[in-house]
Amino acid sequence: MPAPPHTRRSFLRLAGAGALVAVGAAACGSRDASAPVAETVDVGYLGLDFTVPREPKRVVVMEGRGDLEFALLAGYPVVATANAYDQGKRPSGQFAGTLGDDVAVLSPAAGARPKAEEVLVHAPDLVVMRANAYRGDWYNNAQLSGATAILAVEVNRPQWREDMNAQLAAVGRTANAHRYVADYDAKVATTKRDLAAVLAGKRIAMVTTTGSKARGTVLVWAQTFGTAIGREIGMDVMFGDRQVDPAKGSFEASLENLDVLAGADLILHQDTDGSIADVQTWRTLPAVQAGRVAKLNPQYNNGLVLTASALVDDLAAAAQSLR
Repeated sequence: MPAPPHTRRSFLRLAGAGALVAVGAAACGSRDASAPVAETVDVGYLGLDFTVPREPKRVVVMEGRGDLEFALLAGYPVVATANAYDQGKRPSGQFAGTLGDDVAVLSPAAGARPKAEEVLVHAPDLVVMRANAYRGDWYNNAQLSGATAILAVEVNRPQWREDMNAQLAAVGRTANAHRYVADYDAKVATTKRDLAAVLAGKRIAMVTTTGSKARGTVLVWAQTFGTAIGREIGMDVMFGDRQVDPAKGSFEASLENLDVLAGADLILHQDTDGSIADVQTWRTLPAVQAGRVAKLNPQYNNGLVLTASALVDDLAAAAQSLR
């Protein structure tokens, strides 16, 4: 196998969260136009710093949700991607039609994450992953960064616009996102207007119930990517002022204390195992008894403007049960 065409080690800046900086693209305004353009760009955001190719040729994406979206918005040439939502299959939903047939799909064992060896066989000069994956060392950062460049991106915070704009600007690739943002804003305005009467006086709870029976808790969303999109279309999503760990954006409610959700007129829950269905305290919640419960698609729980747009459609459809 040929050696990867680019090698650059990434590192973690131990200073606190700071403004994004881009050395290269952002600095070229003061440089002589005849000066050669650097082959790499240094990017720092929220305490993570990376040196990446300015024009990568072979990009591998590690999860296939928000990280894939960033790569697509940046116009990166993706040669392979994982699909954590539906392992072994081509990403669909908000990504339908965005990948060429020649893009490989990483296929780790069921429930497992891609290993560095599976990634490096594609000879990438850049690997894109979510920032929390990098911080958690999900994919063996040392092995990957010893062979190729890494770019870890923030893609699942409620401040998704800020994150998207700043990080795309850092790599000098903002053009693609502008069109999608305009379309998204138009969709939000229309949806908010159409749902105004339906949502008036209604309170919505968003939760994760997957694994709740075994864990003994439900994860209640307070400030997440999903709650931010809901609030943009006019939903009164509960717990917006609750103090939670910003890295999680949610808090745990024990199954014995699910009455914290009793005030919800509509409950939207991310559920992939159905285990909550026979929990008595869940079944007796007013919204559940009234049939005002809808599932949230886990494919949309992190991302940027493409995912936000898809989530608006899902939330608007779920709100119809309030009519």
